[in-house]
Amino acid sequence: MLFAYSNSRRISTAHRLRRLAPAGPAPHAKHIPQYRRLYAIVASWAEAQLRIPWNPEPLAYLHGRGVSQ
Repeated sequence: MLFAYSNSRRISTAHRLRRLAPAGPAPHAKHIPQYRRLYAIVASWAEAQLRIPWNPEPLAYLHGRGVSQ
């Protein structure tokens, strides 16, 4: 009985904390294109870093994981 009470109390406390926590910002449609451009820039930079000849380790790592070009 003591375990069941303790467990339900923990769940109740977690539920209360979740209810009190802020939901966070909602996405705005006008911001989406900006973040898509930012993602494209970061992705192209990361791909360029994989292909530079003096930094072969990341590309070898990806090949070892089964990622092909």
